[in-house]
Amino acid sequence: MASRCTAGSHGVAGDDRCSWGEHLYTADDPIAFRAPSYPRPLPGPAQQRNFRGHSFASAHLTSEIALLVEKNPLTSEKAKAYLIGTASRG
Repeated sequence: MASRCTAGSHGVAGDDRCSWGEHLYTADDPIAFRAPSYPRPLPGPAQQRNFRGHSFASAHLTSEIALLVEKNPLTSEKAKAYLIGTASRG
């Protein structure tokens, strides 16, 4: 699958190898970032009955960047460098 990102955006895919709060980076993958594909644990329905997928993976990384931007404005490239620097290797 080829990445269809526009300038300043970065692709993210769901990956069940990621534990909560973790993301993966693989430089030679067209979609280099991977994150958990499930929402945070909530009381009620079992996790496997809840929604899951790539959109949750994107939300995981977006929330990390949003917390950083609250403190310091970031360019897209600085955000990418942060994500690469804090990632586990895929």
